[in-house]
Amino acid sequence: MPQYSADVVAILTVVAAFLPSLIASPTMLFSVRIHESVALPIHRRADLLLKVAALKCAPIEHLARIFHKGFDNAVKRTGYPESLTSIDSTPAWLTFLNPTLFPRGRSSLRYIGDNVAVYLTLLTAASRPQPQYPLIIRGLLMRQYLGTKILMTGLQDAPGQVTKGEPCGGPMCLPHLCTPPLIPHTVYAAMTQILVKCIDWTPALCKLMSLGIKQSGLWDSLDRTQVWNVQRPPWHHALVQLVTPSVAGVVSEVIKAVPPLPPAKPAHPSQLSVRLEHHLAAWTLQLLTGMEGVADTVPLSVIYVAHTVNSYLPPTLKPTGGHVITQIVVSALYSVINSRSSLDELNDSPITDGQWDMMIAVGERLCSLHDSNYDTHLNQMTQALLAQLDDLDDEGEEDSLDDYTDEEVVESVCTALANTVLSSVQGQHALVAVWEFLKRNMEWVQETLGVPAILPLTTDHPPSQFSFTADPPIYNPIYYYKRAIYTRLDQESLMNFKSDWDAILWSDLGLPKDTIIDFIKQRPEFKEEAVLTKIQLAAVKKLKPFLKQTDDSEIKSEDKK
Repeated sequence: MPQYSADVVAILTVVAAFLPSLIASPTMLFSVRIHESVALPIHRRADLLLKVAALKCAPIEHLARIFHKGFDNAVKRTGYPESLTSIDSTPAWLTFLNPTLFPRGRSSLRYIGDNVAVYLTLLTAASRPQPQYPLIIRGLLMRQYLGTKILMTGLQDAPGQVTKGEPCGGPMCLPHLCTPPLIPHTVYAAMTQILVKCIDWTPALCKLMSLGIKQSGLWDSLDRTQVWNVQRPPWHHALVQLVTPSVAGVVSEVIKAVPPLPPAKPAHPSQLSVRLEHHLAAWTLQLLTGMEGVADTVPLSVIYVAHTVNSYLPPTLKPTGGHVITQIVVSALYSVINSRSSLDELNDSPITDGQWDMMIAVGERLCSLHDSNYDTHLNQMTQALLAQLDDLDDEGEEDSLDDYTDEEVVESVCTALANTVLSSVQGQHALVAVWEFLKRNMEWVQETLGVPAILPLTTDHPPSQFSFTADPPIYNPIYYYKRAIYTRLDQESLMNFKSDWDAILWSDLGLPKDTIIDFIKQRPEFKEEAVLTKIQLAAVKKLKPFLKQTDDSEIKSEDKK
């Protein structure tokens, strides 16, 4: 019987593990209507399997205690479901499997704890065979951005080399904005892109990022001597990525000013160096003055974050221009200039080798802006950027997805936000990057949120680490051993599973009385050769009269015929 019970638990675990890949919303784990999803028949069949298993697997003494007056009270109706077309609260089989993840009597996520609700939402988003963008948005924004907070905290100092990669080649791909390699930097930057486009309240991004940045151990990238170093921590990379679209136009204007051919050879080599120095200084100043003119295009939330982080800086760190926002803008300029594919995209035609050499020289000049020759222009650019905060009213109320209680309204809001994010190329890349990350790291998310796996494990496993490897073959079980998507199928855990059979037996089984009796009569305790304990013998003795009553009624009905 223990093995029989473990087999049933294993079946239910596999069904529960695959169910999120079939539903459009985690709410369908708790309540569902027949026209919405394939979840309804799955819930019905899993419930039926569990009730049959309870009659066959529950300890015989439990059956004797619950049915001590017979089976008449066990059946309140002859039809199986109360409603043929819907389920209104948590299906019994899910509660039986994991009451922490699937509490009894819940009809939607609104009545679930924060950590569990966020986990189930992200689990559903990660399990879907195609990205469900509104679901990803919901998982990041719900419950006061809990999902975003744990992801940002985990990624803020995660190691990962920033690689150039290749543009994704999508129909709307802009190579200078495309960062396809899946590394901590791109995932962190993707979440900030989503937040900036979804949340109008300017301080929101700062509230989510500033604490992690303050606790970060990687501050050196904010020093003016580190502009050249593109191996920035993820949070710094994210801020640079947010500013990059604003600096692209300024860089484009400078490219147009750079001649396609190198200067003619002068009579004396020293004349060339003087001429180049003049041009480099002019182009560098054009970048700085250009940014001063487009300061209002830099996202206000980024300026707010930079201004807050600037107050955290130790005195040993001196950012370019004396302020973090200037350091970020100059880093964004350098990142664009340092990528030839970006310059090709920004120019009307691919740049020449001569232009590329000149732009590299301009980039090198950006790394030494602490020269006093640029102080005035840096100060003007810094003041223009910080002036955007003058009219900021940060006393307003923060918009929250949690303000909406109706499930259909929440889904509509998330769909509208997803469309807003998808309206830009950066937003498209961002949503896909988050989805790809979730597919690979749901076990880490589950452990970080402190919620149990669908099958609670009784054996210790090492903590999950971030994975940025190739796509996991989720839907090919040949590649998995003792796994069902994001759930471990541990034999010891299955055998030690604490089955609450009483809750199932006390419920309305929805089975005909004769069917219930037939299942009980087939139990091994009623075989003639059964070896039983005293408790089991007493239970069998208590149940046998009710089973014989059925046999007698069958004999009488046959005699009448």
